[in-house]
Amino acid sequence: MSKTITQEAWKSRETFASVLLTLFLDRFGSEGLDWDPSTIALEVEEEFDVDLPQLSLDKLMVAIQILTDRKST
Repeated sequence: MSKTITQEAWKSRETFASVLLTLFLDRFGSEGLDWDPSTIALEVEEEFDVDLPQLSLDKLMVAIQILTDRKST
């Protein structure tokens, strides 16, 4: 995926959380799932050269929470 398309995905209000999660995991792997939200924001901004909107960070954090939720039922 081109840099421009990836940057637009991070900046768009319309991008689904699953897309942001896929971009994140492709770049940082499962190791990134344990990072602090501020670390995630800094790494995404630096790696993708984008000013990460709060909405995109919120979507990504919810997707990470759903993926890593280990509650027993």
